[in-house]
This record gives sequence, C-alpha cells and structure tokens, in this order.
Amino acid sequence: MGTGQAVRTDLDGAYELSLSPGRYRLRFEEDVYEILVRDDVMVAPAEFAVVDAALTLNTGKLQDEAVIVTRFNVRSAAAQLQARRDATVVKDAISAEEMQRTPDSNAGDSARRVPGVSVVGGRYLVVRGLSGRYTNALLNGVRLPNSDPDEPGVQLDLFPRQMLNSLSVTKTFSPDIPGNFAGGSLQLETRDFPDAFTLEVQLTTNANTESIGQQVLTYDGGSLDFLGLDDGTRGLPSDVPTERVIASARGLSRADVDEVARSFPNRWTRSSTTGIPDIGVSVTAGDTLKLGGHKLGILSNVNYGHNWRQASGTVGKTRVGAGDRVELAEDLKTETGTRQVTWGALSTVTYEASRSDELSFVGMWNHASEDTTRVARGHSDNEGADIVAQRFRLVERNLGVVQLLGDHTDFGLLAGSRLKWQLNGSFTGRDEPDTRDVMLQEENDAFFWRDVPGSGERLYSGLTQWDGGGGFDFAFPVGFVQAKTGALAQYTDRGFTARRFGLAFVGNSADDRFLPLPELFAADNVGTLTRLQELTRSDDSYQANQLLLAGYAMADAKLLEWLRVVGGARIESFGQHVESYSPFPEERKDAIATDRTDTDALPSASLIFGLSEKMFVRAAYGGTVARPEVRELAPFLYQDFVRRRTVQGNPDLLRTYIHNFDLRWEWFFGDTEVVAFSAFYKDFRHPIEQVVQDRQGNVTYDNVDGATNFGGEAEVRVGLGHLHPGLGPFSIGGNVSLIRSSVELSDAQRGTATSAERPLAGQSPYVANLSLGCALPDIGLTSFVYYNVFGKRIEEVGKLGLPDVYQEPFHSLDVSAAWEFATHWKLTVTASNILFSKVELKQGPFTVQRRDPGATFGAKLGWTY
Repeated sequence: MGTGQAVRTDLDGAYELSLSPGRYRLRFEEDVYEILVRDDVMVAPAEFAVVDAALTLNTGKLQDEAVIVTRFNVRSAAAQLQARRDATVVKDAISAEEMQRTPDSNAGDSARRVPGVSVVGGRYLVVRGLSGRYTNALLNGVRLPNSDPDEPGVQLDLFPRQMLNSLSVTKTFSPDIPGNFAGGSLQLETRDFPDAFTLEVQLTTNANTESIGQQVLTYDGGSLDFLGLDDGTRGLPSDVPTERVIASARGLSRADVDEVARSFPNRWTRSSTTGIPDIGVSVTAGDTLKLGGHKLGILSNVNYGHNWRQASGTVGKTRVGAGDRVELAEDLKTETGTRQVTWGALSTVTYEASRSDELSFVGMWNHASEDTTRVARGHSDNEGADIVAQRFRLVERNLGVVQLLGDHTDFGLLAGSRLKWQLNGSFTGRDEPDTRDVMLQEENDAFFWRDVPGSGERLYSGLTQWDGGGGFDFAFPVGFVQAKTGALAQYTDRGFTARRFGLAFVGNSADDRFLPLPELFAADNVGTLTRLQELTRSDDSYQANQLLLAGYAMADAKLLEWLRVVGGARIESFGQHVESYSPFPEERKDAIATDRTDTDALPSASLIFGLSEKMFVRAAYGGTVARPEVRELAPFLYQDFVRRRTVQGNPDLLRTYIHNFDLRWEWFFGDTEVVAFSAFYKDFRHPIEQVVQDRQGNVTYDNVDGATNFGGEAEVRVGLGHLHPGLGPFSIGGNVSLIRSSVELSDAQRGTATSAERPLAGQSPYVANLSLGCALPDIGLTSFVYYNVFGKRIEEVGKLGLPDVYQEPFHSLDVSAAWEFATHWKLTVTASNILFSKVELKQGPFTVQRRDPGATFGAKLGWTY
C-alpha cells in the first residue's frame, strides 16, 4: 500500500511517520548516500514500529564535505504531542493530520476539538468557558486583529484548514507570549516547505436540512453577490452630501432634500430562491526549489465557498410589568435567509539562507460576507399591534496579513542561541452598505407601513483598521540555564463611520400607508407621501489608535534530573485613544475622547516535575489582563435588530487583571496517547460584562468589582487495542472541563442587579468533547464520530428586575468517514449536528431567541499529487 508520504529526520537521525496499520515499503535517501529500500515493513494497530536504516556513502558523489540539514515535521499528531510534552506551559493542540480527518473546513471548526474549548457562532473562541475578551489569537506568533467592531475576539472562520500545520491553545501564561488572555491563547501555525512538489485539489458540497430544496429568503442585490461583493448597488448615492447633514435647516432647500431622497434605490421587497447545495473549492500547490544553492520553499492556497441557509426560529422581548412582574412583551416567529460567501488566498515562502538562518514570508487575504434577509412576525405588546418586521443586510469582512519572519540559530557565534524576529502589517475592513429596516402593521387583514423609529430606515457603515509592528525573541544559554528575552511594539489605527437615514410619512390620507412598499417609497411619491430624514447621531463615527509596547525576560533551568523551573516577567504598556465624533466636519468640535494608558507587570512562574520519562506534573502561576475593545469604549449606538434593542459603549470601562493558577498531571504512555488531569483557579479584578441598561432590555458594558473561577479538566486519548486485539482499529479521545465561577458586586451594583449571586458572564459550567475513531487500512477507510457540548452561560447580565439571559447548552454530534479509493484520490463524507440541536437564549422562563440551524450532510473529493 503506497501513501506517497515523505518526512525528514532530525539532527540525530530520528524520524516519525504516522501510518495506518498495514504493510509498507520505506525508501531512505539523502544526497551523497546510496538509496536504501526496506520492503515488507509491518505497522500493527496501536503500536509504534521502529525501522532503522544505515546509509552508505556514495563516494562517486562525495565532494569535499557533506552537510545534512533537516526540518522537523510538525503536522502529525505524534509531533504535536511531543511538543506538548516538552513545553514549558500547559497547552493542548490538534495537528494537521487530525484536522484532515474531521468535517472541519476552517480554524473555527477545528478549535472546538481542543480540550476545554468551544466556539461561538463558528467564529469566536471560548476556552474553559471564558469567551472572546479572555482569549487572543496569534498567527505564527504574531497577534491577529479583530475585524468585527461588535464582538471581541478574532474571526477564526477566515483561516482555511488546508493551510495550517497545527492549532494549539496555551492555557498558562509565559512571558514570551502576549498577556491579554485568561482562558487561553490560540496559536495558528501555517504550512511551509513542502518536501517535494505537491498539488492538492478539493471539491466540497454540503446539503443543509433546513435549506436544501426549501424557499430561502433573499432580495434583489447586485451582479457580484456570488463573490460576496457589492457592485455599488447598495452604495451611498453620490448625490448625498458628505460634509453636512441632509436637512433643510442645514443649508439645503426642501427641494434639494427631496432630490437627494430620489437618488436612493427603492429596494424594500423580499423574494425567495430555492436552496441549492453548498459548493467549495480549494487548491493548494507548492514545491521546494534551489536558489543560490539553498532551499526555497513555496506553498500557496486559494479557496472559494458559497452556501444558502434558511433558518426558522423565534425572538422574544421581556419587560417589567405591573407589580414588578417580568412578562413577555413580544414573541415573534422569525425566518432568516442567508447567503454566505468566503474566498481567499494564503501563501508562504521560506528560504534557508544557511543551515542556521531561515527567512519566511507569509501573505494572506480573506474575504467573507453574509447577505441576510430576515422577517419577524407576530403580536407585539410594545407596538400594540400584530407586526411584520423586515431587515435586508449585507456585511463584508476583509482581512489582509503580511509577515516577514526570521529564525537564526547559533546567532552571533553564540552556541545554543536562537534569535527569532518578525515584522508584520495587516488591514482589516468591515462594510455594511445599505442595511434596511421596515415594519408593517396588520389591520383588518391588511398590512400598512408603520411610520415609527426603526421602520423605513437605512444604515451605511464602514470600518478600516491598519496594524503594524515587530518584535524579537532571543534565547541563549547561561551555564545550565536557558535565558530568553524579547520585545514587541504594535500600533493600531482604526476608523469607523456610520450614516443613518429614515423615511417619514407626510401624506394627507392614512390610507396611502396601505400601498405596497415599492409604490409607497417610489421616487414619484417623495415629497408628497414620504420625506427623507437624516438620523445620523453626533457620535456616529469614531477614530481610535492603540500602541502596545512590551518587553520581557525569563529563564528556564533544569535544577535536577526531575525538576525544571521556568520564571520571568513581562511588562506591557497599552495606550488607547478613542474619539467619538460626528461624521460631519462642522460638528467635530463636540468630540468625546477617551485617552488612557495602562502599564502592567505580568509575572510568571512554573515548576515541571518529571516523575518518569513519560509522566509529568506542571504547576504554574501567571498574571494576565483583559482590555476593553474599542467598540466597547465608544459611545456609538448600535441597533440590534435580531433582539430588537440598542447596544451602546461605555468610555469609563477599566481593564481587567487576572491572577491564574494551574496544576496538571500528564502521562504520555504512547506515541499518540495521553491521559491528563488539570485543576485551575482564576481571580478577576474588574471583569467587563455586557449588562442590561434599562427596563426596555437595551444593553451596555460595565465592570463588576471582581470574580473567581475554578475548575478541573480530564483528558484521555488511547487506542482500544490495549483492551483487546480485535479492537486494534479503534481509538477513543475525550475531555471534560468542569468550572464554577462567581462574581463580586459593589453596593451600587447590588442595588440594581437582578441576581446578586451569579456566575461570571460568558462562563460555561462545563465543556465536553468525545471522539471515537476506526481505521481499516486494508480497504483505505477511516471514520470518526465527534461529540461536543457546553453548559449554559450568561449572555447578558440582568438588571432593574430583568433576569439574566442564558444561552442554553448546545449538543453537537458530527460524523466523518474517509475512503482512499484509488491512488491520489480520497472521498470524505460528513454529517454535522445530526442531533438537530437548536440555539436558544432564555431570560427567566421566557425564550428570547431560538434558531434551528438544522443538520448538514456533505461530501468532499480530494486529489493529491
């Protein structure tokens, strides 16, 4: 059986090759050596086969000197487990080998396979039950920016699985990584240096039970919607002045305002299309060339994905009624049609300038869009009528990253030293052109336009962010101690602008409001039936910049054969300037500014006890921080159409300081097998939470005095051949995290809080993962079953009598089977969410949001050269 796999040995001649049980031929070759072939190499289930080879010099090829340079293969599960065993921190990882056999298509899907990890909305990382603000994400050791102003955290769905060597989560702090996390630091490593020419082509299709063959809501968009790009159809009309508010009192005549109103496209009608299967294409190509006698590795990936999704559900809204009783003011049924498009490219170029010097370039561009048509209908006590509320919304996200990385061993002729440096730049963009909201009211079996705030309104918003910086890490021996020092500088500049417009009814007859929307809002009726109003607020734009300066020093010492001590400290100075202002120059004298700099000392210490060659105990302490996002500081008012409320920032937020304590016992009893138990305790000072702002359910952000978080994790990965030879093809992996948290409220907060004793917002009480795999190499078949669940967690903190809003547990069961049916060909079939779990938010006894994502069944055909 041939696989075409190739690996390199390390400097000691050791190598690892992960193969399914079966019979193989191994070929050993190296420049100036004779080729050696070993036939009939047997790999037994759940066993590690040792195959040694001694190569003989080919004197005919031998010149003056032979220098053997090698690279370590980190794509295998065994390599990642070895890296975990040697690490100075508590970390968990999933390798490219493991990601390849799952139904996953991006880093967001794969991250939830890591112990103690779940992912919200397929994008945002949650570690040990702690959500976005308590995690960070690094690409090749470089901090990634956030491209969504409304959510803390990095959007992991932008990173295709095919371009990743590994995905790891560090759960304890070390001074050589950024200190803005508490749950975990996600580290993505891109692929580099293919051993030989490689070409991988993958075609993917999926069918969602809620969407395939069903009528999916949509609307008339533009000609480039299949690329997730607006072609200008939704753009702000050129007749709209950019320097002033559209109002007759601001230098424009009534006729001028009406003329501007006629330039807006009249697109307020929803339609539907038949749901078709998802499509996805991914092409990866690479090779290793010679440049100046040294290796130049190039690897690139381009990908495209498109899907339609239809989801049904409900949305509710509570209020405090008579006698301070909580009651349901709205209970609406919802239908949502979404067109999702992703495409991008990622390329790595690595040059070995010498056997101790390596330069790498990483370039990436990713685009993701969601085009949504949403309808909510039912009786609203708040509106006092039966209503139909509609929204049409396109959101485009772009992320571009460039990195230049250097890695130099024995730097400056100092034996055993290593210098790593990086320069980086990135662009983040988010556009929301022409989001339209309209509400109809039923009367005598007919519907008319309800002329109220939030109906007949349009929003145009755009965000651009530029990041740039660099840093270095220098490790060097000092006697028996390995010392390490480094520094980092990172600058961020972000700009956000929004324009809001609304229509008002000015007709003489109320009956005109019963006209169909395309007729009522037609250009011919501007000035007679409708009139344009600009609703842009004086704080609807903001400019922000951030400067992070950091330096650290640490030492790693093996004091005894069984005792390793690691310690040090990191200093981070984080300056943040946020200025909210009007989009119009003439009003910017009233800008609201927040200017602050937080300087924090972040100490770290850990003890690693080697109980045996394969068994370790790790104890660690680290001080870390969680900082408010720009969006949370800016007093920008955001309309949340899904929950029918407003969200507003708070310029007075404080940063959070966290004391983290960890203890872990690990036993690496096999090449890919491990058993581990962990305990942790975290103390939060001034944690940030999203809280209810008033009795109408609008929300903002606030600090509580403190919170504590403690819990434990258990993990096992084992082949079942240990139990019985007949179970050799089977393997099982599982992990569970149990967490308990509580908050400390000030006297003022206790006076308004609905729950004086509660968990920390965003904290799940448990997270569990389970996988069962089977490998049948004789027929080239592997299959896996994956289960993931997280416990209910507070989405919003209740206040003024309104209960806390909880997200209910979500049980996810996925299945994947792969068949290598011919040389170079592989077919993978998948099924996701086959339990048909629903996303549900509850506030007290009332469901305030429910969505049924359905199950998704797919197939992926891959060809590899």
